[in-house]
Amino acid sequence: MIEDELKKKKILDFLKIRKLAVIATTNPLGLPESALAAFAETEKLEIIFASFKDKRKNKNISFNNVEMKENIYFKVKPTWIRYTDINKKL
Repeated sequence: MIEDELKKKKILDFLKIRKLAVIATTNPLGLPESALAAFAETEKLEIIFASFKDKRKNKNISFNNVEMKENIYFKVKPTWIRYTDINKKL
């Protein structure tokens, strides 16, 4: 359990010093697309980003019939995270 908490802290520390992320989606034809987006994080490792309703990434994300307003906020809760320290000496 302690090891999991250390990994969580490392991931949060990593996220807190970054301002931008790449959001990857697929278009209606199933082809991959990506877009740069500003984001924020929560202590639960949830990632929050905003977009305008006319942007391509919004068209690629299923909203389950949610009415789209001018600004849209997404909260993503990963079900798993892989952490690898590539600077660690073998």
